[in-house]
Amino acid sequence: MRVTRPIPPIFFVFVGVGLILFWWLFRTSLSVEDSTEALPGGREVTSQSDHLVVTDTTAAQPVEIAVYYEALCPDSVQFVLNQLTPVYEKLKDWIHIDLVPFGKARVSTFNIFIMQI
Repeated sequence: MRVTRPIPPIFFVFVGVGLILFWWLFRTSLSVEDSTEALPGGREVTSQSDHLVVTDTTAAQPVEIAVYYEALCPDSVQFVLNQLTPVYEKLKDWIHIDLVPFGKARVSTFNIFIMQI
């Protein structure tokens, strides 16, 4: 004949406290509340569980770029064609380029470029 001993009541206390502790830890890890607060100047602060995120809600103005180059200079032409144009194609929504030619370059007869050096 097998004799069973009753489970001591302290066991149920430990199990109950363990379940309550587990439930509390699980609930607090899931209950991350994000809150957003508007700031002056079109900015927002979003509070997340471990950090703050500041975002600018206003539309960004394009960056103004002025390129001063010597008119009819072959190096200036190469710069505009090979470097400036590809950058403009990629960033045309964010930049505005003003091209400002200067210098005493001119085209003589027979299409010869004459530049001041």
